[in-house]
Amino acid sequence: MYTTTAATEAIDVPMFPLTFSNLVQELLDWATAHPAAAARNRAHRITADPAELAERRHTEAAQRESEEKVARAKAELERAQEEYDTAHQAPTWKAG
Repeated sequence: MYTTTAATEAIDVPMFPLTFSNLVQELLDWATAHPAAAARNRAHRITADPAELAERRHTEAAQRESEEKVARAKAELERAQEEYDTAHQAPTWKAG
């Protein structure tokens, strides 16, 4: 089970082409079409893991974006409240 924190940080992951990816894809294609269920099941499990990771990455990115929007909205609300409070302060009169 995965755990997330309130402020999930972005992880900078370098993207680079894998030289063996064509071979892996060929093997997965072969296993997916294999008559034995065990080979097909293994190919399914292998391809499901990257899909799950991609979904998790997407979900975490959406969470970060939402948290950033909430933080900006809170800051804007605080600024607006301060402006309102300043504009609506009761005037102080000096007896003189």
